[in-house]
Amino acid sequence: MSAGSIFFEPHVSLSRNEKFAMVREGSLGFALALALGFAASFVSKQVKGLDPLVAAVVLGMAASLVINAREKVYFRVLPGILLAQSIFIPIGIALYGKNLEIKVMMASSPWIFLQVIGITVLTFVLIYWLGKLFGFNERMRYLLGFGSAICGASAIAIASPVLECEPNDTATGLVDNTIAAVISLYVLSTFVFPHVLSREYAAAAGALLHQTGFVKMALAGHGKSLLEFGVVVKSLRVVLLVLAIPTVSYLIRKRIYVPWYLVLFVVVAFVFSFVPMAAQVSKGVTTFYEICFSAALASIGMNANLLHVFKRLFKPLVLVMLVFLLDLGIWWLTRSVIHY
Repeated sequence: MSAGSIFFEPHVSLSRNEKFAMVREGSLGFALALALGFAASFVSKQVKGLDPLVAAVVLGMAASLVINAREKVYFRVLPGILLAQSIFIPIGIALYGKNLEIKVMMASSPWIFLQVIGITVLTFVLIYWLGKLFGFNERMRYLLGFGSAICGASAIAIASPVLECEPNDTATGLVDNTIAAVISLYVLSTFVFPHVLSREYAAAAGALLHQTGFVKMALAGHGKSLLEFGVVVKSLRVVLLVLAIPTVSYLIRKRIYVPWYLVLFVVVAFVFSFVPMAAQVSKGVTTFYEICFSAALASIGMNANLLHVFKRLFKPLVLVMLVFLLDLGIWWLTRSVIHY
């Protein structure tokens, strides 16, 4: 096995003329994906708690209704849809590393980290095992596992190309993950918050809620220190992507594969954690990666079937919520031995 094969997938070499032809033929679909990425970023800022990646895939699926209505239009935009995925997904994943505050995580209690690791591993195992009983294929089980165990929509978007999931599976996972996050937020705020200390509640939100946006919603109004603590606990789950992606990739491919953009993900995390950065630069990078990632997910949505996705939402949602309740039980049993 060559060193290159560890970081890069095998691909067909193209001549310069073939590359120019691909760009020319893909311009329409590429521009459409980018426009939907901008739209998703805008919409997510207007709707509280809406992840731009989820907004992007829904907008993409809505656009697919128009595109798929005419075969000629579909085949005209298809090259651009694939081109957008190949460009925007690696950029989005690499820059997502900006969200990891490594210095803050290193200062966290090792007991909290152990609890987070335990719940994360348990979530993956339960999703995989119960998902088999539910009749899901292996890649779908891993996809749902990433969404529930790690960091919601972002983890699904990052894992999808590694798992080589079908667009319908990716779209289903994203929509279900958001619905589950809404229900889980209600469960925590209604049934957990009244019975625990404020810092315990922040830890529960960070350890159990599916998306960072919902962690922030759960802790809004609880003070800046609690909000920061909850986000740090959530970040401890996000950093596990660095181990989870290569492990799952090996289980599927039966060979070592660490995507090159995951290496950049780590590099970006260290740069933004240890190198002084102007607030304007940080904000600009956030906006850029959000639009890139949203454009990538919009292109996946355009390649999915809206009706097919919505018909499949129920069973994965039941599985995700069942595992959330089991995770909540484990957290409840172990919280007494953790000093938050």
